[in-house]
Amino acid sequence: MAVDLAQDADVRDLAERTARFIREVVIPVEETHGGVLPSEEARVQLQDAARAAGVFAPHASPELGGHGLDMRARAAVFEEAGYSLLGPIALNIAAPTRATCTCWSGSRARSRRSATSPRWPPATSGPASR
Repeated sequence: MAVDLAQDADVRDLAERTARFIREVVIPVEETHGGVLPSEEARVQLQDAARAAGVFAPHASPELGGHGLDMRARAAVFEEAGYSLLGPIALNIAAPTRATCTCWSGSRARSRRSATSPRWPPATSGPASR
């Protein structure tokens, strides 16, 4: 039996609107600032623009202003947002975990190894004894 992974029309529409928002609003900001948000004000402006475009917080419940997407629908929309480094921030879908934050500061390779280490979070008192 085949599994149908086709998205509903409303999810396809939201994914297309997200892709358009990323191309027209977010990527120009990203290109201007080298992929780094220059300020908290810039983040707020991107998120306000996402709200105005109707693509902000698609995973949140409708009562909170989101679309209440299930995990399958999130995949389609989040994929479009992820086309830009700043897309997940603009849509408020970035994962604010210690591992995520660490990956974008300092050595990315070192941070990724640390994030997958059995000793995560990394010890600060010296080298690990094994």
